Amino acid sequence: LGKNARVVSQCNALAGFLGIVVNQVGGRLSDAFGRKMFCLLGPLAQVLAGALVFSRPGSLRALASSKVIRGVFTTFSGTVIGTACLRDCFKGKELGVKVAEAGGVMGLAIMTGPLIEGLLLRRLKSGGERMSYLLLALSGILNAGVALRTPESLAKDGRAVLDLAAVVRSANPFGFARVYTHGTATLKKLATIQLLQSMVDGKTMSDLSQIWMREHLRLSVESIRNFVMGFGLLSAMAGKKLTPVLLRRTSVWTYTTLTNTANLLAFSMRGMYERSRLF
Repeated sequence: LGKNARVVSQCNALAGFLGIVVNQVGGRLSDAFGRKMFCLLGPLAQVLAGALVFSRPGSLRALASSKVIRGVFTTFSGTVIGTACLRDCFKGKELGVKVAEAGGVMGLAIMTGPLIEGLLLRRLKSGGERMSYLLLALSGILNAGVALRTPESLAKDGRAVLDLAAVVRSANPFGFARVYTHGTATLKKLATIQLLQSMVDGKTMSDLSQIWMREHLRLSVESIRNFVMGFGLLSAMAGKKLTPVLLRRTSVWTYTTLTNTANLLAFSMRGMYERSRLF
């Protein structure tokens, strides 16, 4: 358990550090060149990560490298560029509703992914885990095809002039600290709020949750898969029905207070007792 947790934490730390650089540099470049080409980076990294583990199934280094690659570029293309695309097209509460609806689609993906993997593992009883990474690479190729057909969201007249000096400066991994040294009081508060909320995002907590379910709750692979599928179903339902209604009918303060309180209660219950039903 100690070694597993240590490797996972080191991979996450490295992915987070590299992600700061990639997100800041890539974000500035996308402002100048448009979003479409940067949507391709995540799928291409997915192909590379899947092929790497598939070709070297017994290598911990390959597995760790795959995790870091996916952590950096999937977050960049999916979260940073995806959010930028939505902001190019929508504003205000409409943006919040569209983000929620996109979350619903991601919930469906979370639900169907383990289902497909489970069917694959049943048919390939020996070595099926390796085939999961081949499936990851193939889905990356499919995602790349979708990205190529996605229209550009940032019109040419809305693009920034490329400033190479600013791009180089943005490679400083500690450049985000300028928010607190040069930003307004409102910007500092918003940045802090987003930072704290990101700490409990699903992508941030997923590895910890997996370790908790496997090592503490002793759940089987099938039970974990069922949990993830249930989570995906509820995420899809919330993104399609519940969240858009709350965003339209409540203020930003009310909505964030409600969701943050729900997170506080949920994580407190998880850590209070090592019980699978409570989890």
